[in-house]
Amino acid sequence: MDSQTLVVTANTSTLYAYTYTDLASDGPTVIEVPPGMLGFLDDGWQRFVGNIGVTGPDKGKGGKYLVVPPHYSGEIPEGYFLLSPSTNRNFLFLRGSIKDGLEPAVKNITAGLKVYPLKDAASPAPTEFINVSGKAFNTVFPSDFSYFENLDAVIQEEPIDAISPEVRGAIAAIGIIKGQPFAPTERMKNCSAKQAISQMPPRGSLPTTPAFPAWKSIPTAHGRRPLPTRTPVLKPMARWGLMPVPYITSTPVA
Repeated sequence: MDSQTLVVTANTSTLYAYTYTDLASDGPTVIEVPPGMLGFLDDGWQRFVGNIGVTGPDKGKGGKYLVVPPHYSGEIPEGYFLLSPSTNRNFLFLRGSIKDGLEPAVKNITAGLKVYPLKDAASPAPTEFINVSGKAFNTVFPSDFSYFENLDAVIQEEPIDAISPEVRGAIAAIGIIKGQPFAPTERMKNCSAKQAISQMPPRGSLPTTPAFPAWKSIPTAHGRRPLPTRTPVLKPMARWGLMPVPYITSTPVA
C-alpha cells in the first residue's frame, strides 16, 4: 500500500485483505480463515461484530466463521464460529503475517481465505482475489452532500432496527427516513457536509479557539493544551453523520 490508496490509519508494511458480505442476497455466509490472520468483522454502521484470527476464537489457527443475517432463525450447523451482525452488508478486515516474507503471506491468504454462501458449502465457487497494491482508490467518506445521499442508501437498504430510535430520530430530522424518498431542498444541499466537517476539531489536534464551547484550552509549559470539559459533545455530532462513520457510536449520550 502506498499514498495512492486512501485508507484511514493504514500503513505500508502490512498485508491487508478485506471484503464485504451481502447477506440479503447470499444468506448465511461462510468465511474460511487461514492460520496467522488478525482481523475483525464490522457491521454496516462500522460497529464491531467480532474478532477473527489471532484475537478471535480460532486463536490464529484458522477456522470457519458463519455470518448470519439479522433476525436469522434457521439452523446453525456445527463446526463454525458464529457472527451475528445487525446488518446485511458487513466489512471483513484482515491482516496477514509477513514475518516469513511477503510471498508466503500472500500465498497463505490466496490459498486459505474463502468466502461463500453456506448454501454452497458442499461445492463453493473459488474465491476471487484482486490485487490492488499500487492502485489508486479512495475509502474515505465524501465531505460534500453526497455523504448524506450515501447515508440514505444505508438507511433504505439495511434493517431499521440496526440503529436505535435515538439515532433514527436524529437522521430523520434531516429528512432521511426508512421507506421514504430523500428529497432535500436546495438550501439543505447548499449546507453541505463539508461546511459542517470543517467546524469539527481534527482528531488528535484541537484548536485553541474551538468551534464548540464544550472545549477549552489550558496553559502548559509548552504552550496551550486543549482540554475537554464535556467529552460527549462529539458523540451526537457523529450521530448526525458529520463525522466519518468509524466514529459513530450507539453508546447513550449523557
